[in-house]
Amino acid sequence: MESRGGSLSAAVTLIQSLGEHADDVNCVAASRHCLATCSSDKTVRAYALDSLREMPFSPIRAHTYAVHCCCFNPDGSLLATCSTEGTTALWDARTGQRITVLLQPGGGSGVRVCAFSPRPLGGDAGQAPATAAPPVECLLSGSTDGTLALWDVRAHRCLKVASLKDGSVSGCAFSPCGRAFVTGSTIGELSVWDAVNMRCLHTTRSAHDLGVTAVSFSPPPRPVAGVERFETQRSIMASCGQDNKIALWTLALDRTGDCLTLRFCLEGHTAPVLCCCFSSDGHVLASGSVDKSVILWNPITGEKLLSIMEHQRYVTSCAFTPGAPYLITGSMDKTVKLWRLENTPTSQVSPCMSCGFGFGCGCDGGSGYSGHCTGGSADAVGHRAAMQWSVEDVTSWLHDEGLAELTETFRNNHLDGQELLLLEKKSLGAELNIESLGLRNKLWRKLEELRSLEKTVSDTDVPDEFLCPISRELMHNPVIAADGYSYEKKEVEAWLHGRRRTSPMTNLPLESAILIPNRALQAAIRRWLESRVPPAQV
Repeated sequence: MESRGGSLSAAVTLIQSLGEHADDVNCVAASRHCLATCSSDKTVRAYALDSLREMPFSPIRAHTYAVHCCCFNPDGSLLATCSTEGTTALWDARTGQRITVLLQPGGGSGVRVCAFSPRPLGGDAGQAPATAAPPVECLLSGSTDGTLALWDVRAHRCLKVASLKDGSVSGCAFSPCGRAFVTGSTIGELSVWDAVNMRCLHTTRSAHDLGVTAVSFSPPPRPVAGVERFETQRSIMASCGQDNKIALWTLALDRTGDCLTLRFCLEGHTAPVLCCCFSSDGHVLASGSVDKSVILWNPITGEKLLSIMEHQRYVTSCAFTPGAPYLITGSMDKTVKLWRLENTPTSQVSPCMSCGFGFGCGCDGGSGYSGHCTGGSADAVGHRAAMQWSVEDVTSWLHDEGLAELTETFRNNHLDGQELLLLEKKSLGAELNIESLGLRNKLWRKLEELRSLEKTVSDTDVPDEFLCPISRELMHNPVIAADGYSYEKKEVEAWLHGRRRTSPMTNLPLESAILIPNRALQAAIRRWLESRVPPAQV
């Protein structure tokens, strides 16, 4: 199935359709190793992602009424489920053992939504530092009577309670930094809350006519081992509603005020939109609707990438698997479908070729780079990449290109393939002391030809995180900007020089123009290139 309008020929392949539920599927959620689903049939089901077989403890039949929502904590060890009976249950995601049942404050109204904090929250506000409680892992639950409860996951106790002024809680999500969460209501309001004090910071009224149905945050840039990441107080959020629209917002948590600013709306569904979610890299947004369709969007440009029309009834829920190009959708047709994405930015993150786990193992292949396993490549190229050349390889190349008189200069400066590709034109004279203008120009032309040859590897073969977001070319000298994203140094320098100081990825202001060399990513790219070299012929 392919798109008919986007600049990319985006496509999806149906991997499997799961039909074990006996009633509407209300929610789907995924960790790195497990897929969870819940239904109006009162059950929760769990599947191993590597085989899509039900876990030994599945189905869970502990709720007495419809189960509306399910979610995993950040490390995937806990599963939370909430139900019409007014409870939220916590489960060991590995064994299926019930850990505790949390009774919603406010009279036992049905709990519609729940969400884990992305990181532990600080102690109670107002306490002196010496007496403040240590940070705790938290869970938020919201009910039909508008009650919000913040729970200490480990102590199984309610920390704070708040309420919407009007309407039921129909959606909730924590910001990536964990300082705040946003709720959506059945009367169409979006509210921003301080996550520690449960204090409402801002409310956007009439965010969606007739009601909000879901909210979701784009994840922050993936961390790189050994590299300090800039913390940002701004993040991108999506909401959807009964008005058939998906809205993209900027949440600002800074001195300018805690508020939501509308960026733009996505229009493509012909009926209320019931769910939306971002891929784990933030490059793709999915939405599901009463019109039975699922649409994939580019959340930066608003471009519609693909429409899926395979469900027979309303699409109620969607979720991406962490670190892999798979989308899960749930529907009132009682099925859960798993899709593989093709020709989208997210689809470039391949299943691990090193450990064999088919749906995103989180393995770093020993590289220290989080996000893509650098194990062996399935399709090695037939030539040795210039990035891998030794000093002797470089001198051989110079000789072959009619530049033999430069071999001693390059050998004395220990210029290997990586350094060769990073050479700048001004350094040929200033640093290498090549006095002849004609010789410098000839060398530069040959370098440009070599770089062009290096780029002949198609983008579909290169992991997306190795491509510069600006040029979409393989990075040789990656740097981290203040937005947390990595770029090719010369590309982002040109961006900052020619434009005002904004992020190429989010268009938000950059707090600093400092660029930090991303050595871990550079090493991961080098290992990936080396993995593409075929074994030596005997």
